[in-house]
Amino acid sequence: MKPLYLIACSNAKLGHAAPAAELYQGQAFKLAMKAAERAGADVIILSALHGAVSPTRQLQPYNRALTDMSTHQRAVWAAMTEQQLQQHKGRAITVLAGVRLGKIREQLQELDPEGRRELEREARTDYAERAALMLDDA
Repeated sequence: MKPLYLIACSNAKLGHAAPAAELYQGQAFKLAMKAAERAGADVIILSALHGAVSPTRQLQPYNRALTDMSTHQRAVWAAMTEQQLQQHKGRAITVLAGVRLGKIREQLQELDPEGRRELEREARTDYAERAALMLDDA
């Protein structure tokens, strides 16, 4: 079975409707798509508006980011996206999606200082590993 890559959308988009693989114009998105192509992987794009979408799905440009959503809105998005990904259950998945550490810090204010530091370390490590993979494969 081919590997499956989940790739985050980007804020940078074309100004007109296009297939999802072409709509998103961010550098990290393009590098992730190139890495998936080189790996011979199937791709699902994680859209902040539409959830899990096929690269060939025609989308209109939009302005929405998970980092701008409330906790409740993100939970609704996560449930929708999980449902959309059910057909891939049991499959090995590589996730190439960026993390904004500043937003994470804001959202973790309720945790004790050590808990915040641990989650931030995990986020940095995870992001660095994915970025290195993307750059190595590009």
